[in-house]
Amino acid sequence: MNLFHRRRRLVLPEEGSGPITLKQLGRLTEVGSRPMETGVTQGRLDGFLANPLGFGQTVPLARAEEILGANCVADYASVSKHWVCSTLDPGCVPYSEGLLQSAAQLNESGLRTFRLVYLFGLSFDRQLAQSRDRTSGPRFTKAAQRRITEKDHPVWPGKFPSGYWLLDFSERFDQLPSKEIIDELGKAFPREDWAMAETVAEAVISLACACPKEELRLLTEHRFHIGPPKFLSQRWVVGDYRPSGLRVIPYEESGKLSGGKIGVVTLVAR
Repeated sequence: MNLFHRRRRLVLPEEGSGPITLKQLGRLTEVGSRPMETGVTQGRLDGFLANPLGFGQTVPLARAEEILGANCVADYASVSKHWVCSTLDPGCVPYSEGLLQSAAQLNESGLRTFRLVYLFGLSFDRQLAQSRDRTSGPRFTKAAQRRITEKDHPVWPGKFPSGYWLLDFSERFDQLPSKEIIDELGKAFPREDWAMAETVAEAVISLACACPKEELRLLTEHRFHIGPPKFLSQRWVVGDYRPSGLRVIPYEESGKLSGGKIGVVTLVAR
């Protein structure tokens, strides 16, 4: 079930006016810069051009938590304490209220597993550096710490998503070849992107720190996320969150995970 298929390009409305639509942009192209005819002011046009692929609607964090439920949100305030990071708190979530309501309904029905997480975009080595001697409990297993130290040396360190992101932890694409997963996401779920293993690890740990109840933890009991293919970099599988921490396994060793469910976590485009 996919409620996020149809894309709408919108920007934040000004006071007393609606967002820009593609139809309005078409009229703007036809008649030139005539805001009285198109309903598009210069400020709104500038906002659209600055973020043409965005969906342009935001929701206050308190409202997002009310819609999804506090147990489904790891906000900036809680995450920044556990990761000891500091950025500007946006105070709002870059998704529409309607999309968050759809996610909450799917959560309630059990069809999907959405979580809203504030991400700092931490690489494995930065996560590991902050994971030792933390009072919130183990972040990674000892084996994971060793593997990260030995193998996480990317030729080109990637840039990971930061800010508030909606992630789907549903158990999908289990054991499918990478090409089939990429094709399925592109055709059936174009608003969802294959999340990198580093992003998923940060999100899982942040959620566990923000909501420490054991029953709320994700990627437990032999459930894993496989990261997308990488060029000249180590590909990882993460999951099976235990009291001893999160497991992190090189892709080439994932064949040893007998009985494990290896699926894909996705990021919902903003």
